[in-house]
Amino acid sequence: TWGGQSALALRLLLAVFSSKISSGANRPFGEEFRAARRVSEDIGAQLVLGDRPIEITLERALKSLSWDEKTKLVISLFRGITSTTDMPQDEKAAVSPYELYEKLSSSYPSLLQPLVHERDMFMAWSLKRSKAVNKSKTVVGVIGKGHMNGVVYALISDQG
Repeated sequence: TWGGQSALALRLLLAVFSSKISSGANRPFGEEFRAARRVSEDIGAQLVLGDRPIEITLERALKSLSWDEKTKLVISLFRGITSTTDMPQDEKAAVSPYELYEKLSSSYPSLLQPLVHERDMFMAWSLKRSKAVNKSKTVVGVIGKGHMNGVVYALISDQG
């Protein structure tokens, strides 16, 4: 497995990168989780944070990459974190999850399966399982916009 100090370093790198993207989009880091908690409390629903554990996702993602791709990815993350140039506000708003998906699929196509498709299936399973196990009528899940179509598809197409 991929763990230890290397995994911790990559997790910290991804957290800093995510935080920078959030602040660049004028959205406080973690705001979606706070909003979901408020909504679930308001409607009396169970809140499900049902994404796959980051360790499994990172391990699957790294196994999908060649050594050259791993090096390129780490360099790209460092550049993204250390860049001091700010985009104009209208350009920040224009970057959608679908544009990021397209960039990811062209730069690192092997990452789509572990980072997107597998997680879509896992999140759909978590929502269904939570509802069934806890006999809840309503479940609130936090799902990134880029995962919405895949999770909805997985929920609708799974007859289990």
